[in-house]
Amino acid sequence: GSGPPGRGWKFAQTHMPALLAKADALGVNNYAAGLFNFFSDPARITELRAYGKASLPPAAAKAIEKAADEISFRAEFKKRLAEQIAHLTESAQPRG
Repeated sequence: GSGPPGRGWKFAQTHMPALLAKADALGVNNYAAGLFNFFSDPARITELRAYGKASLPPAAAKAIEKAADEISFRAEFKKRLAEQIAHLTESAQPRG
């Protein structure tokens, strides 16, 4: 879903030149990738990589891949957690 992280990313995309103008070189390379810290939807990985390729310097590639890896981890963790909760819920149902 979009929610607050999605709205933040939309805002940042719209205002990225002004936001990056206030950052140092290291900040420029990490800023956009850092905005993806709260996503767990694997589709965001494709979006981040495409944005990075089109709009960020090559030096940002490491930060983008790190963020992509973190999104992937959170997506897998969320999936496993949902499966475990579903299993616990099913096993807690009274049998009659």
